[in-house]
Amino acid sequence: MKYVLKKPVKAGNDDVRELTFREEIVAGDMRDIPIGEEGMTVGHLLKIAGRLCGYPELVINKLSLEDTGEVLKIVGGFMNAGPETGPTP
Repeated sequence: MKYVLKKPVKAGNDDVRELTFREEIVAGDMRDIPIGEEGMTVGHLLKIAGRLCGYPELVINKLSLEDTGEVLKIVGGFMNAGPETGPTP
């Protein structure tokens, strides 16, 4: 999945104009991300976003507020994806 940034950001000498997210989230993407009572924060979701598109946090942290909101929606879609398993109560 590709997302074209409204406001490109600098990564060294390069301008990052779009983020390309992998098709699925894997276990390693969730490493060190709290679940349960602690819950996830925007920072945790942005960390996952960076892992999914291959950019370090330094680049993801430069996203504009508008782009951040769209990236959070994309990551949220990954988090909610997949069929339910087990019996329905």
